[in-house]
Amino acid sequence: MKMVLVFDTEDWTGSRNSLKLAMQFFKAHHASHSMGDGHLTFTKIPMIKAIREAAKAVENGKLNSSLRDCKKYTEDHWIDWL
Repeated sequence: MKMVLVFDTEDWTGSRNSLKLAMQFFKAHHASHSMGDGHLTFTKIPMIKAIREAAKAVENGKLNSSLRDCKKYTEDHWIDWL
């Protein structure tokens, strides 16, 4: 489904209502991935699995615990968490 919302900068009430509509549609279609405010949400089990996977990569010598490797790991797996 595609939708286009127009924000009229001269009509603040209409703009606020358009934003509410957009947030409502976003939450209805993407609620399992995000709170809708730009922050990802994680439950404990998926987060624990991600940390365990990173720890195994460090143990196997594929990564080290440097900030650079942690950043690379996060960037490589970020799409899996979205």
